[in-house]
Amino acid sequence: MNRIEWIDIAKGLGILAVILGHCHIPDKAWNAIYSWHMPIFFLISGFFYRERPFLDLVKAKFNTLLKPYFYTCIGIALIEGAKALIAHHSVWVTMRNWLLAGIYGSYFGVKFGFNFIGPIWFFPALFFTMVLLHTSLRLKHPFSVIFVILLSLCGYFGSKWIGLPGSINQGMIALPYAYIGYIIKKHHLNIDLVNKKALFPFFIIYCLGIVDGYGKIDINTAYYGKGIGDYLFSIIAVLLFLNISFLLYKYQIIRAPLSFIGRNSSKILCFHNIECISFPFIELFKGMPLLSHTRLIFPMRAFWAVFGMMSMNFLKKKFKRCICVGIGKI
Repeated sequence: MNRIEWIDIAKGLGILAVILGHCHIPDKAWNAIYSWHMPIFFLISGFFYRERPFLDLVKAKFNTLLKPYFYTCIGIALIEGAKALIAHHSVWVTMRNWLLAGIYGSYFGVKFGFNFIGPIWFFPALFFTMVLLHTSLRLKHPFSVIFVILLSLCGYFGSKWIGLPGSINQGMIALPYAYIGYIIKKHHLNIDLVNKKALFPFFIIYCLGIVDGYGKIDINTAYYGKGIGDYLFSIIAVLLFLNISFLLYKYQIIRAPLSFIGRNSSKILCFHNIECISFPFIELFKGMPLLSHTRLIFPMRAFWAVFGMMSMNFLKKKFKRCICVGIGKI
């Protein structure tokens, strides 16, 4: 599938906002970021949804979402096991606990004594979102819309009593974002929603909403401070940042790095997750007034995640080249 570069820019902005959101920031800034930084990934995924057999969809999403998720979980278990060995703690218990956290794969696992696996909750959540989107689109309109809304409500209210494994609740909550993305693509609404004329009204609504306390949402914990109002506001926020990404596409000096980061956003999330769990910079520099400041923590966290991604890409290319050379000599 051909890439749309301004959407890669949107994903680049989104993953950088994810990293910034995990730093110490004021409440208004938190709202301004959380109102769109995760919903935008679900909406974009719905935008790129295409019809295919169910098993083909599951296989494709397993490779792109669940494989990096499990690899990261195993990496964290190994790192935490090594830390336990150095600290003279039980290596087996430590690794077992982190592997179980990865298997449960949801923030709500903390209710049952599991560790929280970190920001990569997004991978299984998106996997189930796309599976549910595929299922909902088998229904005729308006039953598909009703099905999407009911599933989202079940995911939201169900999380108050029990959090399903695999971040299924979160995937259900985020389903309307993906459905909206699909509708935008199907009816070519991006032409009307993403353009110079649309930018200003979205920006005004967004600013007024943030000032009025909207945007306090967290899909991971199933929290929408103002209920349906926050959900609708988050859609406006996503559309605004899609417009901003479309605008930034014109500037090569910004376009190139942001689109590169966006194309590799999944890998960046994996490395950011490892840092969050195994050696969080916020904790490492706690008590050091200069280094613990968000102005330095954010660039360090972003640099680590991007550098880790680039290193992995480099090593992967080297490995493939060595394999090809080895096969050629046989």
